[in-house]
Amino acid sequence: MSACSAIEQSFRALVLSMPYEKITITMVCAGAHVSRTAFYSFFSSKEDLVQKLVDDDIIQPIHALRELLPTQKIESAPRLITEKVYQGFTRNKDYYAQVAKIDDTRLLFDCLTKKLTGINQGILEKSPISDQEKYYAAYFFAASNAVLIIKWIENGMDVEPATLASLYNKWTQHYWHQVVPFQLDWE
Repeated sequence: MSACSAIEQSFRALVLSMPYEKITITMVCAGAHVSRTAFYSFFSSKEDLVQKLVDDDIIQPIHALRELLPTQKIESAPRLITEKVYQGFTRNKDYYAQVAKIDDTRLLFDCLTKKLTGINQGILEKSPISDQEKYYAAYFFAASNAVLIIKWIENGMDVEPATLASLYNKWTQHYWHQVVPFQLDWE
């Protein structure tokens, strides 16, 4: 196992066993059997580590799926991609239940909003709307999805990812169909 993976594994275990605020970098390093120097060669802080795990668990699988799906030809692609986001949380349900509690969910909200805004900006890049609308629409849909995800986590992920994805896309698809015709390439 690489040092980075050991750090990630140690951190996840600590998040499951104690409040985030009490976890120190020294504790993470001890659990990973690495030095603080090793930790800081990969991460700048605990928050950076949370962001990396969200990227690994949630964002990277979205990019992989978008590469496989011809989104401009498959109308269900947005729902499938949204479902993939939610499935990433269910694979590490207990970890994300604890992360959602950090700083009144602000850390997870900020991380998700930033990452999802970037994805949305890429989707909207070729759209014929103004740059201002692209900016605010990308943020709006990212933030709304982040709020929904956090509420879903707080409720114990009581709805299946496919059902939640169908609901979210039902609520948002009208706008997306107007500004992102399926003939556009989402990359």
